[in-house]
Amino acid sequence: MLPLALQSLQRPYARRSSVLFTCQLFLNCASLKPQRSFASRTKSATKKDGVGKREADHKPVVKHFAEAGTGDNRKRRRIDPEKDEVEEKAEADKLKVRIGQLEEELRRMRETPLISQLSEEDRGRVERVIGERLANAPQQESLVDAERTVASSISRARSTVNPLAVRIDSSPLSREGHLYLDKLNEFLGEAASKPDDPKVRKELWRWYSRCKHSLPPFLHLIPQEVWGVLYDTQNQLSVSNPDRQAHLKVILEDMAATGCELKGDKRMAYIEALFLEGDKEKAISEWEGEVKKIGALDEFSEQFWGLGVRMFASIGDPQRAQNTAHILLNSRHGMDARIWLPVITSWNKIGEERGFLAAWSLYVRLKDRLGSRMSMEDYDTVSMSFLMAGKKDLALAVFRDMMLAGSSSEGEDSVSFYRRSLSLVANLQSTSPDPSELSSVSLQALTILPRRFQNKFFYGSWMKKLLGMGEIDSAVMVVELMYERGVEPDARHLNGIIGAWLRTGKAESRKKAEEMAWGMIEERMDTVRKRRRLSVITSTAHPDGIGDYMELPVFMRRRVPPATIETFSILIQYYLRRSKFEEVEKLSRHLQLAEIKPNSFYMNHLLYSLLRSHGQREAWEMYTNMTHEGGVQADVSTFACLWDCMKIHVDKLKTRNNEGFPSPRRLFREMAAWFPKWRARDLEEVSKELYDQIIRCFSLAEDQVGTLVALHALRDMFGMHPDQDTVRVIVLQIARLGAPNPRSRRLNLSDSNTKTNVAKVTNVLEKLARRRSAMLEQGVIQVDENDAAAKAKETLWLASELLRVVIARGGEAGGAVEEFRNAATEMGVDGGKSITGYLDSIV
Repeated sequence: MLPLALQSLQRPYARRSSVLFTCQLFLNCASLKPQRSFASRTKSATKKDGVGKREADHKPVVKHFAEAGTGDNRKRRRIDPEKDEVEEKAEADKLKVRIGQLEEELRRMRETPLISQLSEEDRGRVERVIGERLANAPQQESLVDAERTVASSISRARSTVNPLAVRIDSSPLSREGHLYLDKLNEFLGEAASKPDDPKVRKELWRWYSRCKHSLPPFLHLIPQEVWGVLYDTQNQLSVSNPDRQAHLKVILEDMAATGCELKGDKRMAYIEALFLEGDKEKAISEWEGEVKKIGALDEFSEQFWGLGVRMFASIGDPQRAQNTAHILLNSRHGMDARIWLPVITSWNKIGEERGFLAAWSLYVRLKDRLGSRMSMEDYDTVSMSFLMAGKKDLALAVFRDMMLAGSSSEGEDSVSFYRRSLSLVANLQSTSPDPSELSSVSLQALTILPRRFQNKFFYGSWMKKLLGMGEIDSAVMVVELMYERGVEPDARHLNGIIGAWLRTGKAESRKKAEEMAWGMIEERMDTVRKRRRLSVITSTAHPDGIGDYMELPVFMRRRVPPATIETFSILIQYYLRRSKFEEVEKLSRHLQLAEIKPNSFYMNHLLYSLLRSHGQREAWEMYTNMTHEGGVQADVSTFACLWDCMKIHVDKLKTRNNEGFPSPRRLFREMAAWFPKWRARDLEEVSKELYDQIIRCFSLAEDQVGTLVALHALRDMFGMHPDQDTVRVIVLQIARLGAPNPRSRRLNLSDSNTKTNVAKVTNVLEKLARRRSAMLEQGVIQVDENDAAAKAKETLWLASELLRVVIARGGEAGGAVEEFRNAATEMGVDGGKSITGYLDSIV
C-alpha cells in the first residue's frame, strides 16, 4: 500500500526536477524593430492602429518550457505554471485522501490476527506446524507458550518467502531510475535466498549505495521486507565482511530516517556500530537513553547491559563498567561472570596500584564463580591483561592457577590465598569489592608459587604457550621474571624467542634476535676459553655495530645461557634465506671455535644453499666431510637434497663434466647405509616426490638395471610402490634409447620418431599386461582386485618385467639375472627381501 502513495508523491517531484527553460524577450522599442514572426504571435502585433501604438502596447512575454530525455531523445513541451499549480493542488488533495486510507488500512492490519496477513500457501504451512506442535505439546501448555509457537511458526514461514517477492517498486521513477532499481532488485532476490554469499552481499551493497546517491526518493520506496534483507546480509559476521559495522550503521540510520523504529537487536546493533565507527559519545548517550526504557531482565536486556559494560571498559572508565556489571550480575541469578573480563582489562590499563588491586579482586571473583567452568581462553585473557600492564607477578599467578586447574591441590590457588589474606571463610558473594577490602590486600603475598613450580620447566611451558599465541614481547617478560625470581633460563627458552623474532620480519625484531643469538655465542666462547684455562676477553663474535643503536631488554644485559647447536641452526637458516654469505662463513668459523658439533639441520641448510647455486659437486664434498669426518648423521632431508643435486648432474643438457659427483648407484648405496639408523619418525618424511626423483635420476642416467633394482629396494626400505606416473617415466626412459641424438636427454613428444618409439614400448607393455591377465584367468596367480596393496604389487611386477625385457634384449639368457645381482650388490641392497624374491622368480 505504501508504494502507491509514494507514486503520487513522485509526480510533482518529477515535474519540478525537469529542466525548466524560461525565454524572456525584452525588446527595446527605440532601437529594435519587431520581427514579423514574433509580432504575429503577440496580441499587439494583431492591431492595425500604427507602429507607434503597437510598440506602446507591446509587453515582455515569458514562456515556460520543460525538457525531458537526453541526447537525441530530448523533447521539449510548453507548460503553464498557473495551470500546473492548480493541478498540483488537486493532486495534493487526492494524496491526503489516499494517505488517510492507508492509515486506516494500517490500523485494521494491526488489529487483525498476524496469521491472516500471510498468503494462502504460507498460512497453510503455519497451520500445519501449529497443529503438530499442539498435538505433541503437554496439556498444561500456557497461553504464552502457544503464542510463542505461533510467532515462531510465522517467522519460519516468512523466511521461506519467494525471493522474487522481495523487491522495490520502481514505477514512480524515471527510466534511468528503473535501470538502477532493477539491478538492485536482481541482487535482492539472490540475497533473500543466499544471505551468506559474500559476492551477492558485496553487489547488493554496491547497488544500494548507487541507488541511494542517484535517486533522492529511493529510501522512501523501500518496504519493510527489503530492509530486513539488507540488514540480514550486511550483519553477517565473517572475514569476508570487514565493513560490517560501517554498513550496519548506514542501513540503520537510513531506516530511522524513513520513519522505521529501531527496536530490539537492531537498536543494539545500531549503538554498537556507532561506538565501533568512532562516534562513542553518541553511542553511550543512546545506550543511556535506551536503558531507561528496559524493564525486567531478559535475554535481550542482558546483551544490552553487556554492551554497556564493554563500551565503558573500552573508553577507559572501569569504575562505571564495574558498576554496570554489578547491576547486571545482581539482577539475575546465574548470569555469566565472564562479563568481568573487559572490566579487568580496563582496570589494568589505568596503570595504577588501585587499578591492579581492583582487577585482581575481580579475577578472584571470576574464578570463584566459574570454578571448573573457567576455560583456557579465560585464563589467557586475564594473564595477558596483567602482562601488558607490566604486572608479571600477577600474570604468573594466573598461569599458576591455570596449571593447578583440575588438580587435587587445594589451598594453592589465588582464591585460597585471597580468602586467607582477608580472613574470609565463606565464598566471595559480593560482585564489587569495597575500598576496605582492597586496602588490606597485599599483591606480593598472592603471587607465591608452589615449590614444585619454582623451576625452569614451569616457566618454559608458559613461554611456549605465549610464543604459540604470537605474544613474543610477553614471552620476553617471562624471561625477565625468571631472572627476578632466581631461575636461570635455558638456552632453548631464548632460542624460541630468537626464532619468533626472526619470523616477524620486522627490522627491530631481527636486530634483537641477532643480538641475543650472538650474545649466547659469545657466552659459549667464554665457556670454551675457561675450559682451556685461558683468560676471558671480550669476543668479537657478534657483527659490528649490533647493540649500539637499540635498547635491549633487561634480561639481555644480564648473563645469558651459552649457545647450542639450535642457536647456530636458527641463525644459519636466517642468513642463508637472506643470502648473507659473509655472515654464514663467520658463523661456521665460530661453530668450530665453540667446539659444537653440527647437526643434520645445520648441514642440510648449507647443502640446499649450494644446490640453489648449482654447486652440486661442492654439496657432495661438504656432505662427505661433515658425515664421514665430522660425525654428522644424515637424515631423509639430506638425501632429498642430494637426489635433487643428482638430477642436475645426470642431465647432460645442464652438466657436461661428470666428475666430482657420484653415480646414482653410489648415492643409493650411501642412502641404504644410513637407512638402518633412521627412526620411525624420520621415515615418515619420505615422500612420493623423493621416490619419483630417485627413479627419474636412474632414468636420466639410462641405467635400466639400476632402475629395476631401485624399484625393489625402495619397496624393501620404505614400503613404496610405483604408480602410473612412475611407469610413464620408465616408458619414456626406454623410448629415449632409440633417440637419433644420444646426447639429448629430453624427448620431443611431438616428433614422429619419438612417437614411434613410445608406441613400441607401450605395445610391449600391453602384451605383458595381457599375459598377466591370462595367468589370472587361468588361476596361476591369485590377486584380490579390492586389495590396494595387491594392485600396487602388480604395478611393480609390470614395471619390472618391462625393464627385464629391455635388459635381456640381444643379450645372453642369464645376462639379465647377473646384471641385476651385480647392481644390487653395488647399490648395497643385495640382501633385501624384494630383491631376493625377484631374483628367485626370474632365475
